[in-house]
Amino acid sequence: MNAATIFPRFSESEYRRREARVREGMAARGLDAVIAVGDSGRHGSNHANVYWLTNWVDPYVCYAILTAKGGPWVLMSNPLYLHTARRAARAVEIEAFPYGKSPGVVLAEKLADLGLSKGRIGIAGVRHIGR
Repeated sequence: MNAATIFPRFSESEYRRREARVREGMAARGLDAVIAVGDSGRHGSNHANVYWLTNWVDPYVCYAILTAKGGPWVLMSNPLYLHTARRAARAVEIEAFPYGKSPGVVLAEKLADLGLSKGRIGIAGVRHIGR
């Protein structure tokens, strides 16, 4: 069985359309990048933004970065699932955090690698429990 059978996904043109939609929103807000955040709460529903961009639902925590010109890049918390993510996800690059390293540090380093140390960054998908 190949990866497309196990991990079905939308067409490439659909993913390009989704990226364009996000980039339109980024431009309207003056953002250089967006970090989509996903965590394992609520039976995967907290991964909706990451999944929508990449076709990956992480069993734990992951982030997808989309810039005005590139991406998405997926950064995941548990390297045990890296081989599966690389088969399932649609991303420029998929990496796991080094053990013991803070997600904030890893994300900041990745943004610096992308030339966005001083960029304006949006965050999508953070859970909010409101009343």
